[in-house]
Amino acid sequence: MPSIDLYLKNFYKSGDDIWFERIYSHFIDKLYRYFLFRTTSREVAEDLAGDALVKIYKNLRNTKLNEKSFFVWMYKIAKNLLIDYYRKSDKDRGVDFENIKDGNLKDNNFFDISPFLKKELSFENDKLINSLNKLTRLQKDVLMLKFVEDLDYRTIAKIFGKRQNTIRGIVFRALSKLREDLI
Repeated sequence: MPSIDLYLKNFYKSGDDIWFERIYSHFIDKLYRYFLFRTTSREVAEDLAGDALVKIYKNLRNTKLNEKSFFVWMYKIAKNLLIDYYRKSDKDRGVDFENIKDGNLKDNNFFDISPFLKKELSFENDKLINSLNKLTRLQKDVLMLKFVEDLDYRTIAKIFGKRQNTIRGIVFRALSKLREDLI
């Protein structure tokens, strides 16, 4: 599969929308999963993923990004759309893992990315779900980007505007909390 760098270079060079369609195809599932994990609503996740891609399309010509900087930029846009969504809807901002357990995230698209979630958790382990719900919103977000989206510490740090060591600390504390709670 060609790299995102190739798609971006060709998009900047030609301005042809075919290259954006390839970028879209590559990232729509990631954005959808990000929003689904955060909102536990398929409809809201689809709407927000679509909004994010429209915003990316409108602004992509005004930027010069490589693959890594594109990831950061894309997730910052997604994070800001999510903040706006919560402001407007006045809903809780955390992931409610009880909703996941009850089947709201039993979505093939979500589990395809993480066999670990499907096989090991299946979101039927009540003790684990209760432990995950005890984490802060930031801890949940960072763990999701690290272990579900498989982003590196550097990219996650840029998304949240924090240092890599801070992100490593967040992951360490979150995993320690989970381990402590599950033992």
